Amino acid sequence: MKEEDYKQLQELLDEELQYDPTSVNSIRDRQGKIPQLLQQFLTIYANEKNTLLYMQSQLKITHNEFYHKYRHNCDKQGKPLVKFDFDFRLNTKNEVEEYVEGDENYAKKALSVEKQKLQVEFLDRSIQNIRDMSWALKTSFELFKYFEGQ
Repeated sequence: MKEEDYKQLQELLDEELQYDPTSVNSIRDRQGKIPQLLQQFLTIYANEKNTLLYMQSQLKITHNEFYHKYRHNCDKQGKPLVKFDFDFRLNTKNEVEEYVEGDENYAKKALSVEKQKLQVEFLDRSIQNIRDMSWALKTSFELFKYFEGQ
């Protein structure tokens, strides 16, 4: 999801979760909108979770390509790939991992995956907030009835 879409979604949620607990009309209005809001966020969540899974698989593929490059410095047919700026061989897994994770292209993809994880987590927690709001609205309505003597 684009950054501006993400911010708009945050603003929408802030707006939709606001209500006046002293107004029966406000409570009923929000109660009626909860199922639609929940479905909207569930759909977005499913799409973004799917995107995250795809991005994670692509990151693994990229990791494997760079690992092979830095560990063996050859393609799958055994042809040398590049001349490195260093004259030593990367022997341990930790040494190779340092170079893989330090590669600019890999780091960009890893950052994209982390941003996507953050968005998916936000959506997951938003869905829980929407569900919790349903109970809060019900409680507010019951309190309103109690204080009005109904």
